[in-house]
Amino acid sequence: MTIHQLLDQLSENFKSFPPSSTKSTMLYDSVKLQRILLGKEAAGVFSDKEHVNKLDTISGKFGSLTSVMHKNPEEGYAEYKLFEQADLHQLEEYDYLYVKQWVLSVEALYYYKIKDFKRAFNLTLECISLCDMMISMGMTTLVLRLIEQNKNLARIYLAGGNLQKSWKFEFEILNYLFNGEQTMLFGMTIREPRIWTSIEYIREGYAYEYVRGLIHSIVNSKQNENDKAAMFYEIFNDLTFVVNTPDRKIIREWLNLFASYYAEDYLAFLTELTELLQAETTLIYDILKILALIQVKTIIEKSNYLLSEELYSKINHYSETAITAYDYLKPLIYKPGKTAKSHGNQSGILFPESV
Repeated sequence: MTIHQLLDQLSENFKSFPPSSTKSTMLYDSVKLQRILLGKEAAGVFSDKEHVNKLDTISGKFGSLTSVMHKNPEEGYAEYKLFEQADLHQLEEYDYLYVKQWVLSVEALYYYKIKDFKRAFNLTLECISLCDMMISMGMTTLVLRLIEQNKNLARIYLAGGNLQKSWKFEFEILNYLFNGEQTMLFGMTIREPRIWTSIEYIREGYAYEYVRGLIHSIVNSKQNENDKAAMFYEIFNDLTFVVNTPDRKIIREWLNLFASYYAEDYLAFLTELTELLQAETTLIYDILKILALIQVKTIIEKSNYLLSEELYSKINHYSETAITAYDYLKPLIYKPGKTAKSHGNQSGILFPESV
């Protein structure tokens, strides 16, 4: 079949594509479970529940500081210094260590934002060292915090122009999450097999989210298509893993789809996309549907498809009625020049820069 025939087929099938399901493929919410486990682990290190709650409240303040710093680094840093003077100097011993790793990541974010990448890198390494220390004391769940800091190192490499090192780090993170293997990530505790196996459920949930976030970053970046293809290839081409959960199967199928697109095998891409959209998937994978439809838009433009008006209409209708999350991305799949309707729900934004 030709590209135009496959676009015809896709257009014809839109009426039969099911909407996203609210039923999760995972028995438990891995993010909530992570918080619960971290709380229990903290209770084993610190003296009492009230003590743990106090530290949790202090740590929670860093979330709002981070939001401010993303928008205005200087304002965020000023707020952070006031917070540090008022609260942090009162902490002692393990309390200080636990909160200090949050402090270091906020400081690293500030220097990242003002493009002092060396300082940001060194502060992130200090944060990783403290995470290692807390993990060795029994707070195993903090290994995901350690992985998050390695992700920040990948961002620092990328912002500093070291693309190959950044992409290699992203691959290493994925290989660790899915397979327990890595060769260059920072942190001593992630080299212990027991750590990888002890947090299996929340690690799996984090891995699935990580893949979705990376694909979002690639497709929605400002790079040209060749650079996006290079990025996708370097991060995902050598990634293999056992498909032993429903989500791993979904991830593998969508990775194959995007690989076809970046290899410019548009025939395979359109065939695979039509098949994938026929399957009912949970709404957390809506982002992959939208990102794939952005790529369909590119194929329409490249191939001078004569029935583009009709296909755009069906794509837009499908995105408004069958895809319930990620409204902020939907305008990217509209026909060029179309005025997007206002989307009030921004709950689908799951991939902000981490701290």
